[in-house]
Amino acid sequence: FYERIRGNIFELARECQFEPTKQQASLMHAYRNDQRLPPGERKRRYATKSGQGTGKTTVSTLIGLDRALLDVGSMVVVTAPTMRQCTDVWIAELRRLLGQANPMLRRFIEIYNTSVVIGGVRDWGIRCVTATRPENMQGYHQKFLTFILEEASGIDRPIWQQIKGTLSNENSCLFAIGNPNTQQCEFFDCFNKNRHLWITNTFNSEESPLVDKKNIELLAEEYGRDSDVYRVRVLGEFPHSDPHSIMAIDDLEACTKVDMREAIRHPEGASL
Repeated sequence: FYERIRGNIFELARECQFEPTKQQASLMHAYRNDQRLPPGERKRRYATKSGQGTGKTTVSTLIGLDRALLDVGSMVVVTAPTMRQCTDVWIAELRRLLGQANPMLRRFIEIYNTSVVIGGVRDWGIRCVTATRPENMQGYHQKFLTFILEEASGIDRPIWQQIKGTLSNENSCLFAIGNPNTQQCEFFDCFNKNRHLWITNTFNSEESPLVDKKNIELLAEEYGRDSDVYRVRVLGEFPHSDPHSIMAIDDLEACTKVDMREAIRHPEGASL
């Protein structure tokens, strides 16, 4: 049984009676296809931004379980801005997922408040830590080491940097998942200046069968389809402007594309 599900996320999904949506399956396919490449050609970094209610946490727990089951001693570290996000959301969703799984799978997986132990082996499974200090990400040296960043836009850059430095092994992986709440974060860079380093996905709530379309219409009516609220909560896109900024980054980037010599010669024709 273990050999059949080991390293096969779609087989694992079937044993958990989990039928992924097209969006969830797109992330699963992207991960599986990357892992099938020779070690030196894998990106090993996956970023998924999402609107609300698309099932991103469910597919995140499935990926975490798949990574943990790769080999004896595999370790998955789940981190988020608060421990509540790790335990009351992520661990709770994993418990729900396993609650409907094949009894053979449940037999050797023990779920605790902040950790998961596989096969009774102390250092084999999943651990939750808060993304409050870079030191929390140190001390992990397992061969199959995985970090899952929940609510990734709320995690500070120094913590991202510490995690990236920890994932030096060719079998390690990094998953960043969350709502695209702000442009002023490392999560934003995954989809922009550093996008060539990442395998990226976007879960649009309009396209998800899991989301109540009436709620989408209410958000559109209340805030407008062009609003940042709608972009973030429904479309899974980063806001045009950050609520804490004086100037929108889109405007600043547009300024860099203006030929200043032409603007001086013909100021009436220079526009952003």
